[in-house]
Amino acid sequence: MKASRVINLSLNTMLLLTGIIICVFISIRVNQLVKQYQESDLTQKTELISHQLDQFVYTHFLTLQDIAARPLLTQAVMQPEENMGSLIDFLRDMRILGRRYDTVLVDFSGSLICANVRMEQKDFSLQLWFSSLSLKHQDFFLGTIPNAASPLWLMAVPIKYNGMFEGAILITVPVSEYLRLAGIDDLTGSYKLVFLTDDGNQSSFGKAGPGTRIEKKVKLSSSGLEVQYIQNLDSFSRDRLIIIAQIGMIIFFITIVSVFIAQYYSRRLLVKPLQELEMSMKAFGINGEQPILMKHHAINEFASLANIFSNMINAVRNRERALDRANKRINSIMHTAADGIVTIDTDRVIETINQSGTILFGLPSDQLIGQSIDRFMQPVLHSGRIPSDDTSILVTEQTICTLNGTEVPVETSMTSMQIGGKTKYTMIIRDITKRKQDEDKLRRSYRMQSLGRMSAGVFHEILNPVNIISCGIHSILLDERIDSKIKRDLKILLEEIDRITKITYGMLKFARTDLSKSEHILINDILEDALSVIEPEIKLASIRVIRSFDDKVPICILDKYSLRQVFLNMMNNAKDAMEDGDTLTVSTQFIEKRRNSSSFIRIKVADTGRGIPETIIDKVFEPFFTTKEEGKGTGLGLSESYRIIEDHDGSIRVESKEGEGTAFIIDLPVKV
Repeated sequence: MKASRVINLSLNTMLLLTGIIICVFISIRVNQLVKQYQESDLTQKTELISHQLDQFVYTHFLTLQDIAARPLLTQAVMQPEENMGSLIDFLRDMRILGRRYDTVLVDFSGSLICANVRMEQKDFSLQLWFSSLSLKHQDFFLGTIPNAASPLWLMAVPIKYNGMFEGAILITVPVSEYLRLAGIDDLTGSYKLVFLTDDGNQSSFGKAGPGTRIEKKVKLSSSGLEVQYIQNLDSFSRDRLIIIAQIGMIIFFITIVSVFIAQYYSRRLLVKPLQELEMSMKAFGINGEQPILMKHHAINEFASLANIFSNMINAVRNRERALDRANKRINSIMHTAADGIVTIDTDRVIETINQSGTILFGLPSDQLIGQSIDRFMQPVLHSGRIPSDDTSILVTEQTICTLNGTEVPVETSMTSMQIGGKTKYTMIIRDITKRKQDEDKLRRSYRMQSLGRMSAGVFHEILNPVNIISCGIHSILLDERIDSKIKRDLKILLEEIDRITKITYGMLKFARTDLSKSEHILINDILEDALSVIEPEIKLASIRVIRSFDDKVPICILDKYSLRQVFLNMMNNAKDAMEDGDTLTVSTQFIEKRRNSSSFIRIKVADTGRGIPETIIDKVFEPFFTTKEEGKGTGLGLSESYRIIEDHDGSIRVESKEGEGTAFIIDLPVKV
């Protein structure tokens, strides 16, 4: 058996014996005190009830005597026939202490004269006869009328004339009502009241029950009523037992608390230090948890042992904190990297991914980890694409397909590593969308430059013979001998020559790469200037024009005439695509500098025309591409506009839905 258990058992036994002795002593003393108190309480209750009943009965007799002394009653008992009407009204309205009772008026022989209730003459006279005899020799009489439901008290007062007994007035009162009005009707099962009246009859209320009882008798001085108070002592005994049991429970509770206190201090001084050291060793050895040791023990040996163990744990914890800081630094670098970093296993299942990677895939990390990377990219780790060792790097260009259908071009660099004897792969995924866009712009720029050089070379080769042909045709047209049909054909030739000249000049203009002139100007003014040129023609076509210019747009360095030509091209295209009742909306918006971009101005030219089909929307900026009828467009307006916007370091794009309209959106950087 452990020493701690022996100590606890000894302390518990001593405390329990002490508690039993104290409980027995207090029980004996409490039994004596409770018995004395209950006997005193019984005496007080008997005196209080007797006094209340005496006052209540005596008050009723005094009131009844005042009523019996009235002349109406004296005349009624002597000459009942003459006063019967007034007597009936008087008895019906008569109240004693505010209450109405059954009232009877009898003559000197006990015969019924009048009553306020229905009564039998024979029964009532026999019942009251002996009472009437007694009334001849006393001022009042109190009797008991037995009743199965509730006993009644008969209160009678004589009616006299010149000192001679002529009759009596009697009232019957339920005994229970007396007790209730006197405030003593609440009797429990351990109390009983017995009343003995002048006629020798008695009535009782309450129930003392079987067992040991004590009795007290009191005779009321004013009314002669004798009251017997019976108390069942079994209830006293139960009360004493309850009190003793309660005290015993309190002592038992105190003893139990003392036992727990003793156990607490024994555990704290002896058992707890050993258990604490044992649990700390287990927690640190199994789970690596940080134990909490109390270095200040009442027993020096425990304090010393705890101190040594604490120093050992602190040394281990310091090394763990150093490793944790290194891991946090690596995680911080990983999650703040601009490129996505993904770790996969040989089954191509994602194990870890940084924040940039979640942005590329368009899903949170908890939904990506555990998924196969093949769901989002071309299959990896197939034959010929596996890094051969830890130093080799496999670089490829692929496309990420997000769940919403967006395709993102990326460049992946993959290396292998060994962790716990298992092969893992690290992929660095870089978004090359911007690079692809720049490459596309560069290719477009090379194509434009090539076209410009070609246009400049062809210009003289085309225009010289065209001018000669044009001059020859004009000379022939001057000859009046030429037939009218031939003249009409020659004019058609001149129109085609003019078209060739227009196209050639457009190509030469398209080949220019320098801005004609830049100046400080407000973009809203250039748009207003372009609208003033085309608005009359638009209004003739019943097309509504809406202006929405941002007042925050600043003055910038721009080529006024080039941009004016861009806006006119777009407005002309919008006009040609609309019908009567359509709307042309021209708006500007100043977008202030953001975290990773500069401030810029957004120009939007939108119409509600027929729109551009999806099949050709990607070709609208290509040279010579047009959807207009032959002879109405060269296909160089939007390609020239594209070049001008690029020369301003801006961007232009088109949004359209067939049957609903088209919007050209231009973003120009703010240059002041």
